[in-house]
Amino acid sequence: MLEYSEKAYKLHEKYNSLISMNSLSQYKAKALNYLERADECYAEIEHYTMLRDSLANQELNAQLDELRTQYEVNKHIAEKEKTHNYLLFALAGCLLLAVALGIWIYLNRKIAGKTALWHNKSGN
Repeated sequence: MLEYSEKAYKLHEKYNSLISMNSLSQYKAKALNYLERADECYAEIEHYTMLRDSLANQELNAQLDELRTQYEVNKHIAEKEKTHNYLLFALAGCLLLAVALGIWIYLNRKIAGKTALWHNKSGN
C-alpha cells in the first residue's frame, strides 16, 4: 500500500490535485503507522497537515474571490442606479424650470396686456 500511495501521490502531484494528494498522504501515514515506522509517520502527518491547510487556504481564497466579484458587481449596479437617479432629478429640475418659465411668460404677457389696455384708456 505504501508503494502504491507514493506512486499515486507523484502522479497527482504532476496535476497539482491537492484533494487527491491530501487523501493519499493520509493513507501513507496510516500505512507507516501500521508498519510501526513512527518517525516517517510523524513526518507524513505533518505533510498531510500542510496539504490540508493549503487546501483550506485555496478554498478560502476562492470564496474571497467570489465575494470580491459579487461586491464589484453590486457596486457597479449601485453606481448605475445613482447615475439614473441623478438623471431623473436633472430632468425633474428642467421640467420645473420650463414650467416656471412658462408661468413667467404668461404673467408678463397678462401684465403687458393690462398695461397696454390702461394706456389706451388713459390716452383716449
